[in-house]
Amino acid sequence: MISQAEVVRLVRERSPLPAEETDTIVRRRFSSMASTLEVPLKRFRLDLKRTLDVGCGFGQCLVHFGPGSLGLDIVEHKVAFARSLGLDALRCDLDRDLEEIGRRRFDAIWCSDVFEHLHAPFALLCRLADHLEDDGILVSYVTVRPGNPLVRLAWKRFLGTEPYRATTHHYQFTLPTIQYLLDRAGFRVIGRIVPGIRNDGANRVASATMSFVFPSVVLVARRDSDLLRSRGEGIRKNREDYVRRV
Repeated sequence: MISQAEVVRLVRERSPLPAEETDTIVRRRFSSMASTLEVPLKRFRLDLKRTLDVGCGFGQCLVHFGPGSLGLDIVEHKVAFARSLGLDALRCDLDRDLEEIGRRRFDAIWCSDVFEHLHAPFALLCRLADHLEDDGILVSYVTVRPGNPLVRLAWKRFLGTEPYRATTHHYQFTLPTIQYLLDRAGFRVIGRIVPGIRNDGANRVASATMSFVFPSVVLVARRDSDLLRSRGEGIRKNREDYVRRV
C-alpha cells in the first residue's frame, strides 16, 4: 500500500504543472481525499483490487488502487494529469455510454462525489453493473442531506455551508434514497462507512449508530444477480406496456 508521503512525492516529481499549481492540487485533492479513502481502502484491500475509478479527477484515489485499475473522467486536463502520474485514465462522459472501456470487468468500482452531478445516475449504475465481477463491490462516496432539520442547521454552522446544496448538484440525496437507487440498479447495500473517521473500529460504531446524521456517507454494495434479473424484467414490462398504450 502506497503511503500518503509517497503519493505526494510522486505527484510533485511527475506533475506537468508549475510548483504552485501542483501544491494546490496536492492540498485540495490528494491530501483532502486521504481521510475519506483510508478506511474503505484498508477494509476491502482496494490497493490489491483491479478497480474502476469513476470520476477519477486528478487521480487522487486511482493512485492507491491495485494493478489493472482504470480511471474515468469527463475533464480532459484532469485525465491528462492522472496520466502524467503513470495512471491509466480515459476521458469519458458518464451520462452517455461506457464504450471507452469495452468489455473490461473489475473487482471493485469506486465512485466519489459522482451521482449528484449526473443527469442520469440510475442509467450509469445499470451500466456499471455490467463491468463488475460477480463477486465485486461498488464503493461510493455520496453527499447526503440529513433528515433532521436541527442536524442540518448544526452542520451548516459547523461547516459554514450545506454540501448537499452545491450548485453543481442535479440531485439531493438522503441516505434512504441513495440506498434505494442502488437497490433498483441491481446493487445490494452491505455496509456504510462514515467519511473522516480514520480508525476502523470507531468507524464501524459510528456507521451503525450515527450514519443518518452525517452530511456524507460511503456506501458499499455488491452486484446482485437476482436484482439485475428482476430489473431487466421490469424494464422490459414497462416498455411493453408503453407500446400497448401508444
